[in-house]
Amino acid sequence: MILFKQFKQWLPVVFLIIVAVVFRLYRNTGEYYYLLAGSDGPYLPVQVRSLFEHHKLAFPDMPLLFVLCTIVAKALYFLQIGSVSECVLAAVRLVDTILPPLAAIPVFLIVKEVCNDNKGKISNYLLVAFSILSFTPLFLFSFQLQKNSLATVLVFTYLYYALKIITHENKSDMMKGIIALILSAFTHFGSFGFLVFLTLLIFIIWTSKQKDRFNASKKILGLIMVIIFAFSLIAIFDFTRFLRIIYVPSKIFEAPVLLFALAGQNFILNGTNLVILIAMNILAIFGLIILLMHRKNIERQKFIIGL
Repeated sequence: MILFKQFKQWLPVVFLIIVAVVFRLYRNTGEYYYLLAGSDGPYLPVQVRSLFEHHKLAFPDMPLLFVLCTIVAKALYFLQIGSVSECVLAAVRLVDTILPPLAAIPVFLIVKEVCNDNKGKISNYLLVAFSILSFTPLFLFSFQLQKNSLATVLVFTYLYYALKIITHENKSDMMKGIIALILSAFTHFGSFGFLVFLTLLIFIIWTSKQKDRFNASKKILGLIMVIIFAFSLIAIFDFTRFLRIIYVPSKIFEAPVLLFALAGQNFILNGTNLVILIAMNILAIFGLIILLMHRKNIERQKFIIGL
């Protein structure tokens, strides 16, 4: 009976994942598809080809996505699907098609944890659908910005375990959260930097509400050690990106988009980019207002994650 209920809850999520996979497959194999176009150009296939043939990246970068594509390419080549170039391009398409929609899984788990929902409300599935079927994952992160797309899965996974850690303080969840954080560092340093900032913010709020400050301080120290280790990995694989993170506080306001737009160099605030930015900020403001309106009725851990 319990298994049947779980099956019913997860069935819509599986359906949404299949829809996203089919749409991405259509974009990745369509008549007007250009694999080497987009903001990244031939960068991903070149990195995978280098790893396939020379067992090292052509350019310093975080390796996880390239390793996954290379494993798939090796498998396709072993099965004699095609030449090395054909297998590399097919692997890039397959990974870009299948992996990003899996973000629906941690998103649904987050919704269930926050809402304490065991019945499966329609609103929960709408949130899951938005996470993988909105403009950004389907168009902006499709056949370009592949590292960002894979990192999205890890970001949501980490947020789920962060919520579980704050709620239950289970060591198993802590280990899984650490693994998700390190994997995000291996994937996309920008996403990792975002998670580090978010984690420090969450733990500062969490520590301020703890009565036993000594134990809380030990957990903070352990978290700092994990973050230092992850930063060390970034420095090993791509020292240039490591320096970018270090210099973020001094560079973050160096070239604001708004000033470029006012100066007539409007390369961001136009077209679909403008629509996305406006929609994201409206949703964020709307969410913050709802959170503050219901702050007295929201559990501590949910309020911390909400902030």
